[in-house]
Amino acid sequence: MNILLLAASLVLPIAMVADGLTSVELFKAGSHETDLLMVKIYGTNRPSAKRVYLTGLIALVVELGVAWAIGVHHPVAADVLGCLGLGQAVAHTYCAVHNFKLL
Repeated sequence: MNILLLAASLVLPIAMVADGLTSVELFKAGSHETDLLMVKIYGTNRPSAKRVYLTGLIALVVELGVAWAIGVHHPVAADVLGCLGLGQAVAHTYCAVHNFKLL
């Protein structure tokens, strides 16, 4: 079992939820999404809470599913994907803290 991939699988969902919760609170307060990629994914610059949580859940399941499917057969790839997942968790945590400061 790969420790990095396991750590990413445990930390990434928590960071994603924190980022999603703070983003939804900002949208409720009247803010809008400025990241053009997220606007394309959401289909609007002011997504509903349901859309934010559903797209986040789908992304999480796909990302971790692919990472584990590859990591089971290729240990080096599991290390790389685990590091990328932890890096993504850091980015989500940064965004959550930034969003929280804006509230």
